Amino acid sequence: MVTTVSSAAAFEPQLAPLAQAKLHVVSTCEELFFPWRTQPELARRIDGICRDHGIACVGTGVNPGFLMDYLPAVLTGLCQEVTGVRVTRVQDASVRRVPFQQKIGAGLTLKEFEAKHQAGTLRHVGLPESVDFLAARLGWRLDRTTESLEPVIAEREITTGYKLIAQGMARGVHQVGRGFVGSNEVITLTFRAAVGEPESYEEVKIEGNPAFTSRIAGGINGDIATCAVTLNAVRSILDVGPGLKTMADLPTPSWFTTPVMSPDEQVR
Repeated sequence: MVTTVSSAAAFEPQLAPLAQAKLHVVSTCEELFFPWRTQPELARRIDGICRDHGIACVGTGVNPGFLMDYLPAVLTGLCQEVTGVRVTRVQDASVRRVPFQQKIGAGLTLKEFEAKHQAGTLRHVGLPESVDFLAARLGWRLDRTTESLEPVIAEREITTGYKLIAQGMARGVHQVGRGFVGSNEVITLTFRAAVGEPESYEEVKIEGNPAFTSRIAGGINGDIATCAVTLNAVRSILDVGPGLKTMADLPTPSWFTTPVMSPDEQVR
């Protein structure tokens, strides 16, 4: 399990010695989740390293890796036709770890927020990869994708985070990834994480036949779930062939335990 970096380029040199040791790899590297469109040459190199050494590698986590991409793709299996996928993830970051609150800019002035945004150090990593994964699974050839990011501004003083956030400061991010076929926006992924959010939830809206909405009230704690998805994917990656895989390539990850007794012992 490699939980060191968010950049696929930074992950590549870490992969080589693991592949040489014939170790399969499950990584939380966000860009590794589906780099085939955003970084195609890098994706091919990583895939080649895996195949040359007979190992499998997958990038996963709660997001990207499950809630805003893998889960919506699975839900479309109920449909005869799909014309749009809209996913919204809203989190109260007060209960998240301090590095996460810092990553979303909680407690920064708007000037500091914009500086970090321009430097590329302040954003949820992996939203374009989630858009591309969904498009690939649904067979949509996207003509263009966009990504926007803006601060969530505190309307009052907030004390529930790791530091005091004064009125007018940033308390988090509002980020949207979009995928278009022609002029039609077929994929919309909205990620909003901020200290002091009144409600946390995960929502998937499928437009098509049938059209429906699936909502997880209260949301999923990303810190707990990321650890869980990473661990639970270990069993699944042992059952696939070599190469750079996606979550769609793996047998369905699920929680599992090791029985204390064998089935024969249980029967006896």
